[in-house]
Amino acid sequence: MCLLQEAGLQLSTSGAQLPSLPALKIALIGGPCSGKGTIAPLLSKLFRTRIVSVGQLLRGEVRSGTSRGRQVRDAMERGELLEDSVVLELVRSRVTDSWDAQQNGWTLVGFPRTSEQARAIATDESELGLKPDCVILLQRPDELCKEFALGRMTDSATGKIFHPQYAPPPPDISASGRLVWRSDDTTAGVENRINNHKRNVGGILQAFSEAGVPVKLVNNARSELEALSEIASFLETLGRNKIARVMHGMRCYAYILPCICGGGYMHMRRIHAYDEKDTSI
Repeated sequence: MCLLQEAGLQLSTSGAQLPSLPALKIALIGGPCSGKGTIAPLLSKLFRTRIVSVGQLLRGEVRSGTSRGRQVRDAMERGELLEDSVVLELVRSRVTDSWDAQQNGWTLVGFPRTSEQARAIATDESELGLKPDCVILLQRPDELCKEFALGRMTDSATGKIFHPQYAPPPPDISASGRLVWRSDDTTAGVENRINNHKRNVGGILQAFSEAGVPVKLVNNARSELEALSEIASFLETLGRNKIARVMHGMRCYAYILPCICGGGYMHMRRIHAYDEKDTSI
């Protein structure tokens, strides 16, 4: 919560003073250690979105011990990408089976990772589809990403990530034996993931651009609070534009309704009054 306060965002005892915005669907992408794991929870708190982390889904598959889990583990340790169909199935299942994600929106973290995945979701217009309202690309220099990746460690009890230089763990956690390192955070593995990201990011952005999905490039080689403030401003504008489109649709419906209803005038006035109230948001 203090991070949000430092970013200049208004809070109350019951949580953030959130703008009255519709549920947003966000794709948050970037290379390894570009800051996705830090930015995503803050966006979730501000905009109520459900976090769907592809990395966590894949690591969950590894822990399952199934044949697919072993396939995922081997690919991750080599820093290679999995088949698009496998990743799409995992993400689609998680989003469509989650009432919370459908009700409050979602933030896909680390997805899509290939242009094929991007095209698959950018053209998904179904009611429970995966087409995002926007894509946010976090950018950091390669050397900084490597430095983060090769030093990070995770508290196995809480999932919190630490780094010996940038976010040292408290002495009690250091001595607890709970800190673990990811098996794929090796020099070769990290370099492969960076190269895979570079090879694919152009095609990903092109797929969303062709589908009319807004893309926001964010410099995250600075204070993450500054990056958060820039992203939050972008998303608030996006959300208000989404409301405007909904309100425009309601106005059109209000004028059509009298033609198909007997007592049309009263129906029209009720809808129009609701429209006027909500456009002041």
